[in-house]
Amino acid sequence: MAIEKLSASKVERLTKPGKHGDGGGLYLQITKKGVKSWIFRYEINGSERYMGLGPLRAVDIWQARKEAQMARACLDRKADPMQERTRIIVAEKKNAEHNVVNEKVKIEYNGCNITLNQCIIEYIAHHKDGWKSKKHCNQWKSSLNTYALSIGEMLVHEINTALVLQVLKPIWFEKTETASRLRGRIERVLSWATVCGYRTGDNPARWNGHLQELLPKPSRIIDPALK
Repeated sequence: MAIEKLSASKVERLTKPGKHGDGGGLYLQITKKGVKSWIFRYEINGSERYMGLGPLRAVDIWQARKEAQMARACLDRKADPMQERTRIIVAEKKNAEHNVVNEKVKIEYNGCNITLNQCIIEYIAHHKDGWKSKKHCNQWKSSLNTYALSIGEMLVHEINTALVLQVLKPIWFEKTETASRLRGRIERVLSWATVCGYRTGDNPARWNGHLQELLPKPSRIIDPALK
């Protein structure tokens, strides 16, 4: 299959309306009014299709060839180039919308100057609709407001292992189940803050390979009432 039949200078000189082939399914299309654009012709499932690649003023011959090469690669995978392009556009749009939401949150809290309490509020707001009941939401608020109050107004990127232990140790042996749930909730809030760009590094509230080295496993703690 001969390709690259055209040249940049020839593309500029051509004025005859119609389709001028570059090879490999790529054509320079010229309308009766002299408007030039690139199209890619292909067949899939027995049907002939044409995919627009853009006007000449925006897409030069080398860009058009690259687009045509990508389209041929789709066909080699038994995929429809136009459907694949639509899928990519939709995915990029969703990703851009997600980034806008995260950026809006960052601006509202002046970049990384966001406290743990503010992160807790945002985390609950983003997740409460997926929780099984309003009671579950209230339990989250209650445990964090009650036991993490001492570090709530600290900037989230300043929260470290020592501060997490400061919250957990007073109740780890007396209210073990509550403390264990509290640890998990702090871990998830800090993980959310990391994804949003408010903090970096390891999660100081994680259990595996971290707090498990500093605190006894909850299931092994004897109930004080049974001592």
